[in-house]
Amino acid sequence: MRFYLKKLIYILIVFYVVSFMIYTYITVDRQTFITATGNFVITAKRNNKYQNSVDVPKTSPKKEHRPTAVTFTERKAGPCMDLRRPQQVFDAETWQKVNGDVKNFVFSAFYENITEPKVRIVGLKERKSSQGIFCQMWFDGKTELEIETVYIKKIPEDHSKRYSATFYICQWEQKELIPYAVSLVTSLCEKPTNFLSVQHNLEQKWKFSLCLTPFNFRYSRAYELVEMIELNRLLGVEHFFFYNYSTGSNVDEVLDTYINEGVVKVIQWHLPILVDRWPPNKKEEVHYFAQLASLNDCLYRNLYTSKYIVYTDLDEFIIPRKTTDLPSLISKIDPDSNKYGAFIFRCIFFRKEWPKLKGDFEGRAQAEKYKSETLLTVKREHKLWPMYQRSKYIVKPSGVEVVGIHTVWTWRNGYKAYKVNEDDARLHHYRSWENPIEPNSRIIDMIIHDNYKDKLLERLNQRWMQLPDVPLDIPISNYTHPLR
Repeated sequence: MRFYLKKLIYILIVFYVVSFMIYTYITVDRQTFITATGNFVITAKRNNKYQNSVDVPKTSPKKEHRPTAVTFTERKAGPCMDLRRPQQVFDAETWQKVNGDVKNFVFSAFYENITEPKVRIVGLKERKSSQGIFCQMWFDGKTELEIETVYIKKIPEDHSKRYSATFYICQWEQKELIPYAVSLVTSLCEKPTNFLSVQHNLEQKWKFSLCLTPFNFRYSRAYELVEMIELNRLLGVEHFFFYNYSTGSNVDEVLDTYINEGVVKVIQWHLPILVDRWPPNKKEEVHYFAQLASLNDCLYRNLYTSKYIVYTDLDEFIIPRKTTDLPSLISKIDPDSNKYGAFIFRCIFFRKEWPKLKGDFEGRAQAEKYKSETLLTVKREHKLWPMYQRSKYIVKPSGVEVVGIHTVWTWRNGYKAYKVNEDDARLHHYRSWENPIEPNSRIIDMIIHDNYKDKLLERLNQRWMQLPDVPLDIPISNYTHPLR
């Protein structure tokens, strides 16, 4: 009996030792180092089992030149004297850890002063983590470091994944000051493993911008992207914000032309956790490439720079039926621009698997050449989806605090939603339905032909003339699987 007891104890000891070694291997990572010039650098690569399974995209559109090294100066007074004052901090567009572990990741920080001054940080948090977090803030004109407790606000729609999109909110005493840099830590005087530049552009640049869910699965339907951009420009959208997890080389070349023209901003979105893959394996740690984090990051990037933000997908368009552009539509609904924080549009499906438009029309050859879905797919369902089911929306950024996929979750200052009547505008969604044999009456809807065909074809032709050697599409079979 004593022999078996000793053997059991020995097995348990070996088990715990091996478990500890495995845990150490999983969580060890290259966090920070000091360069020869004294610059503090945060490395993006994770050296653990999760990262071994993450497919880091090999291509992306032309990146802006982004210095990432954080320079420091010495301090003469104040709390936490071991912490040096960051002199330059840049918007690096990288996910950074809090405290070097994998419970919290932060991506961006934005100054806001709608109700009171605060810095809102967009990140990802383990749903089951209850770790306390502090905010270290640095101000121009003030040498002292200020440290405050972080208020954590979870963004809905996490789908019970390991990580939730999260706001980390920092406030401070001297409200007239604006921090230029912020770090999150788990103890007051901890040396941070993250530095975020606080973005606070308060000047309006555009009346209408558009925010899109992250590109993924080596997105390569360049023809779809060009049509989406050009039709939305006809509808009144001036600027586009795209988040890039992975794209095909043809899409990169298309995006570069728009970036050079100042029409598109691409935010690199290379997540450090497990994401969706194809074929699926149900091991993703966050819902659909952290879609909720990107949508809300885009909201705060445009809090002051855009009067309105359009939230749609690549295969969706908000189409007015009594006007021909979105500014006219919104002006008609809310002429004083002070009552509604969001305009919600009911969805109707245009079925891509149904027969295309028959007969000849002026420009048909071009429409087919450029694979124009909106000009060739004109048969739609009779069913108009209920409000908030597959709906999309336009928001006034100052009137909302948290956005979701199909609705607004949190409002500001008494603003509310306006449910747009289907006779005024609808969300056109072009897709193949999961159940193609489902009985559904077919209606021919020619509104895009009637209002936009000639100008759209002209724009498509002009754009593709700039890209003579770029494939309109790259088959998914050309890529190595699994695909992310």
